Amino acid sequence: MILLNEMEKPAQYIYSQFLILLSPFAPHLTEEIWQSVLGKKTSIHLEKWPIFDTSKTIENSFKLIVQINGKMRDFFEVPVEISEADVKALTLKRENVKKWVGDKRIEKTIYVPKRIINVVLQKNANINL
Repeated sequence: MILLNEMEKPAQYIYSQFLILLSPFAPHLTEEIWQSVLGKKTSIHLEKWPIFDTSKTIENSFKLIVQINGKMRDFFEVPVEISEADVKALTLKRENVKKWVGDKRIEKTIYVPKRIINVVLQKNANINL
């Protein structure tokens, strides 16, 4: 029971913070939930507004889109601080990329940091004269 009570505390905190944020839009409903369900004695409208914590909005990774000749062919998660060389190496090791590249020569790679990498393949030089 002690463990269960301790595990409910963070959930109640999150729930109460959500109700405080919702209270300007649904004042009567949130007041009723605040007092009836959570068992609070004071009004929800007397509570302090939640403080914004910028550390919770910092991303540690991002979804890198992989394009082959301008068409999306793959995507995967990579750390934010990854270098361009590491992005290229990881991209070229992926099975889906290997499938699309095949035996074609890579002309260049274009990397837009924290967004996309485009692998440009050489066009066929088969010209019938």
